[in-house]
Amino acid sequence: MNEAKVKAALLAEIRRKYSRFKRPLVTTEFTLGDSGVRADLIHFSRKSTAFEIKTERDSLRRLHAQIAAYSQFFSNVVAIIAPNHLAKITPEILGRAALWTYDARGKFSVVLPGRSERISPDIQYNLIHESNKKFSTFLEYAESRYAQTSQKFWEVTQGRSIKTEDLKFLSRFHEERETAAQFIRDREDYWNEWLAAQICPHSCQSSSVSSARAGSS
Repeated sequence: MNEAKVKAALLAEIRRKYSRFKRPLVTTEFTLGDSGVRADLIHFSRKSTAFEIKTERDSLRRLHAQIAAYSQFFSNVVAIIAPNHLAKITPEILGRAALWTYDARGKFSVVLPGRSERISPDIQYNLIHESNKKFSTFLEYAESRYAQTSQKFWEVTQGRSIKTEDLKFLSRFHEERETAAQFIRDREDYWNEWLAAQICPHSCQSSSVSSARAGSS
């Protein structure tokens, strides 16, 4: 399974724990402040969870640093590791993070449960950029920033399995990208029609003349 398939399965797993009337607040590729470290998926709550996914083709070289970074800011940390990497995972790499693995069908199993810790709200608040310090808490900021995309994602996938192509709905920039792509398509259509209109009078006139000569002969 590639990372997108694991994410889709993970989101389905998270969804199963909620009723259809209450959907969790989630986002993918969450950057931890200015650190450059990016969590594969975050489930925001009063005890938020950061998930790091390592597929069979991924390297574990950065895993220890990633887990250490997530553990500073999130109550729960989960490392989701492909079966072929499990033998390489040590307690030093995991710290307090839980260890999960998965099978070819996307079914998860818990290898080690991990340990939850209370994170100071002041520490989490450091994840908010200065321009967004109008929010009083990190969770309030997360709700403002990601509630719309989360709601869209759960609405689109309601009543069916979650597919890899659904992940795009968790992007805050998806609609802007779609609008920009449509603008480019419309502009290309306009210029193609304009060019055809410029060429056609000459080609059509030549065809008419040729037809007239052929008729007179």
